[in-house]
Amino acid sequence: MGRYLAAKSEADHYDRELRREQEEIDTIPDSEAAELAEILAEYGVEPHELFR
Repeated sequence: MGRYLAAKSEADHYDRELRREQEEIDTIPDSEAAELAEILAEYGVEPHELFR
């Protein structure tokens, strides 16, 4: 039962985060694009490299 509840809680959290991110993309797309660029920069990917 404990494993089920842990997995359910994790899935619920993932779903909430996904919905929150989707809402932010719709409402503040520029901020979300900047956030994505920051994350990708940590991996050495520059934004202009994405649209070649």
